Amino acid sequence: MLPLERTSTEVVSLGRRSMWGDLHAHTDLSHDGCSDPDDGCVAGGATPAAGVFDAAVEDGLDFAAITDHAEWMTWQSVDGLYTVDIWERAQELVAEAEAEAEATGSGFVPLLGYEWTNGSSRPLPADEGGYWPGGHRNVVFEDTSVCADARIAGSPSPDTRTCTKAETGSLMTGGNDRYAATRAELVRQV
Repeated sequence: MLPLERTSTEVVSLGRRSMWGDLHAHTDLSHDGCSDPDDGCVAGGATPAAGVFDAAVEDGLDFAAITDHAEWMTWQSVDGLYTVDIWERAQELVAEAEAEAEATGSGFVPLLGYEWTNGSSRPLPADEGGYWPGGHRNVVFEDTSVCADARIAGSPSPDTRTCTKAETGSLMTGGNDRYAATRAELVRQV
């Protein structure tokens, strides 16, 4: 094995630049994506997930992807007044951020995606933090108009499956019929 030595501190330009981004961003459309879970993800009202790309731009990122959970199909506000299709909302947010980047010339790239949680681990209990063991994968699309069927959950999710965020929190409803129990199945289906 050759020893590593620093011979120079010069920067060599290869005509490339570093880009910084976030390819795993949950919004308040996910049960673990709000800034204050103890508050039940109250923020949002008629516009859940608003500001996710604005925050990325403010943080100096060049790109970011919304990767909310594939299992959840709808989000309902705490007061029950608003029910939102999660995939459609994510697409709207990407389109809005694309238009803003185009108008301002910022060069920011918003991306559409989802998080797949390893379904083969579902028979195991969640850990003390409520996370399923076994891993997560983010799937990010170049085409932001991809249909909701492109989302593949980590386990079957019947229509009756729900998750309430905190005692007074927003409600997510499952119902995704497409699932892959292993990473290999996920890759084959994508």
